[in-house]
Amino acid sequence: GYRYYEENKEVRKRKAQVIYIEGDGVMVKARDTQKDNKHYDLSHFVVHTGSQKVGSNRFELQDKKEFIGLDNRLVREQVIDYLFNNYEITNQTLLITNSDGGHGYTPYVFKEIAKVLRIKRHEHFWDEYHVNKELKNYLKFYSEDLLERAFQAIKQHDKQLMRTVLDTTESYIDTEEEQELFEKFKSKILRNFQYTKPAEQRGFSHAGIGIMESQHRKVTYRMKKRGMYWTLAGAETMSRIIVLNYEDSLRELFFGTWREDYERFISLEEVSAYTIKKRMSKTDKENISRYQCYPDSKRLSYFRKQ
Repeated sequence: GYRYYEENKEVRKRKAQVIYIEGDGVMVKARDTQKDNKHYDLSHFVVHTGSQKVGSNRFELQDKKEFIGLDNRLVREQVIDYLFNNYEITNQTLLITNSDGGHGYTPYVFKEIAKVLRIKRHEHFWDEYHVNKELKNYLKFYSEDLLERAFQAIKQHDKQLMRTVLDTTESYIDTEEEQELFEKFKSKILRNFQYTKPAEQRGFSHAGIGIMESQHRKVTYRMKKRGMYWTLAGAETMSRIIVLNYEDSLRELFFGTWREDYERFISLEEVSAYTIKKRMSKTDKENISRYQCYPDSKRLSYFRKQ
């Protein structure tokens, strides 16, 4: 309710030629009710408009906004809502996305975000740090030369060279277990190879891409490195407070005008609910019913069709 009320407020939308989105999971230890401590994944997304040099060796992300929570789908919807409400999307808007490709962060997930926002130009990256880690973790058991050639294949975006590296690796395999692991590795590398194409070969700078690990640190340091244990709800709340603190938004949370807006929304709901119901035409009822059948992520696009 309040979320949609807030969306109707006039916001001066930003004009940005390029919008960046990165997403990844942060593992925290927490307990759900009376159960033992387990590891839970917090979904973490970062939106920004580029990286700018602010010191001799320091860069700062422009217009950075972070989203974090336990429900991956809900956090993605918050990202969509934020971009829809705060950015002017045009045919020239370029969306650059980056992730490790894990569950909830696949290329498809980011393609869906681009589709809902009607962004026509979208470039997705398989995160360089994770690509290198994947290659090192597997090929280190075979030969240093193969690893170097694999890195070269990525750098030059040479799929044929990568196939040669994989074929050579397969020739060293002796057991069924090794073969099974190899097939998984090969499939993952070739399936995602298109997303390893360097930014420079796509016509833009690599600056501002691959920032997620550094953005995780503030959450992991405060929640994991100090020997603290959390309830599930507590872990989610604390992660959001940490992000708000870094965005200098904590004061707004406790003292901001949103509280007055929310009060007005509540009174508006109480006063107008009966009136709306009484006056609503048959067509309106059908439209509302149809709207309620839409999943949250599709509701924005439904409204724009009306």
